[in-house]
Amino acid sequence: MSAPLVVNTKDGACWTRRSVTEGGIALYALAGVCSCPEFVMATLDELASRGIVGSADALPMPVGPEPRSEVERLAKQVVVLQDELSEVRFDAARARRERDVIRERVSEPFGCAYCGVVKRSHGRRYITGAGMHGWTRPSDEQVKDRMLARRAARMPVGSEPQSDDRAKAPWGRGKDGRPLLPMGAHWTDVPELVDQHLAGIQARVDQAQPGSWFVSPTDSAPDTVCTQYDGYTRTVGRFANVLSADLDLVLHAHSDLRWCLDVIAKLRARVTELETELAKVLCRHAEDASAIARLVQERNAFRDQRNNVFATNEELRAKFEAQMSRADTLDRLLRTAQDRVAELEAAQGTVHRASHDSIVMGLYTTAAEARKHCETEERRSWPTGTTLAFDWIEDEDDGVAELVVTAGQNEESTTGYVVEVLEVASEYDAEADE
Repeated sequence: MSAPLVVNTKDGACWTRRSVTEGGIALYALAGVCSCPEFVMATLDELASRGIVGSADALPMPVGPEPRSEVERLAKQVVVLQDELSEVRFDAARARRERDVIRERVSEPFGCAYCGVVKRSHGRRYITGAGMHGWTRPSDEQVKDRMLARRAARMPVGSEPQSDDRAKAPWGRGKDGRPLLPMGAHWTDVPELVDQHLAGIQARVDQAQPGSWFVSPTDSAPDTVCTQYDGYTRTVGRFANVLSADLDLVLHAHSDLRWCLDVIAKLRARVTELETELAKVLCRHAEDASAIARLVQERNAFRDQRNNVFATNEELRAKFEAQMSRADTLDRLLRTAQDRVAELEAAQGTVHRASHDSIVMGLYTTAAEARKHCETEERRSWPTGTTLAFDWIEDEDDGVAELVVTAGQNEESTTGYVVEVLEVASEYDAEADE
């Protein structure tokens, strides 16, 4: 039997036969797909595992563009949803990494160095990056960062940006107006104190004599440090009994401090730029999260619609199977009734009686069955392996047929088996008894 040309599965998809393998196995692809490589096509057995609800040996005539456009629209939606699902999975992996970073920032100060869980309830745990691990003591820097992060997390954060004073003194100010420094924090965590310290360094550098400092080369002024600017050599001071390393530090302190101040100014400007970029990234992340939530909602709505279609298909399939079962039952009852009618009609006609020497062997509706009975009985009376040839001699007047047999090279002989035709009356005839 050849494979059908069109197959409909339980999920509502329509598959058409596209190719045949060298072994004669038919390959199917979705009806809406224009081209498809053979290695991704499905066989009839694979479609049967999905549930076949109908098949045809000819393609249906199209009645309008809507069914095809609906299939194309659903196929495009499936592709879009698959892309959105990939993006959601990527965002979920990124969110897990960010969660690990946040957990590190706000975990217990003396929690595990990898996951932040305290020692008494740690045991063995798994975290991205560290894998399965036991409790590991955090470093001093980690303890400090965690304490600062916990205090920063407890600060009220509003929708409005922080004021300049809050940015300078994160923990507020005392009655004297000086920035507060909580226990465990360092003065470098307060921007105003850092600014004051840098301003003091800058003032000391500006008040010192400019230029490059050097040791006087003259023998009349040994151990004297000088500087040269505006075309004049000026004395900075005399350093007696100073180690060479200390003297070298003094000579380069002026230029080194100016270089450090310039680098700090550039780094602080870069930090400000990065904080601005971070705010933009967080804003985009919030927008992406909103878009992802909307896409997930649309995906769930499409999934509900698809499930409703599947439920409708299952209901129609159940009704179809019930109708087919009822049709099979009616067909079976019809055949039984026809057989019974044929039996009754045959009983109203004639019967054939098989007998041997006037001993009735049986009544049959056909002469062939009656003669078959006689031949079987005669064959049993001969030894096994004897070649027998049967013939029936029928009397044209009364219709009685007599069985004769020829055994091997012997002459034909009678057997005593006869088949007679008897009339069967359909009703009682009282005059016939007289």
